[in-house]
Amino acid sequence: MRDPTPPAADCAQLLATLLADPARVSDMPREEAARVLVDLARVERALELRALSPAPTSPPAESNGAADGLLSAGEVARRLDVATRTVYDLSRRADWKGFTLKVGGSKRYQRRGFERWLARQMGS
Repeated sequence: MRDPTPPAADCAQLLATLLADPARVSDMPREEAARVLVDLARVERALELRALSPAPTSPPAESNGAADGLLSAGEVARRLDVATRTVYDLSRRADWKGFTLKVGGSKRYQRRGFERWLARQMGS
């Protein structure tokens, strides 16, 4: 029985052909169209996650020497592209308790904990 997954070069050629002329889909067997559709759905999800992921930021110089670093609610909001109020609401969730701190009258978020949480969200 042959492997149902064609080599990457064949997939690239097929994709290039379909992008150039989407009407060529009608030339494909139904089973192949279904397989390509499933493969493209996986790729679409990966592209979506990449396109919506926060832009990499340079970590600010840490004045307190802490290895983990703390983020303000505003910094977290910018990373998530949400309002600061949303960050305060999220910080009440159980999965945020491990990296949310009260410093004076303000909430701060441990950088590593937040980044682990964010990575889990991007993977789901």
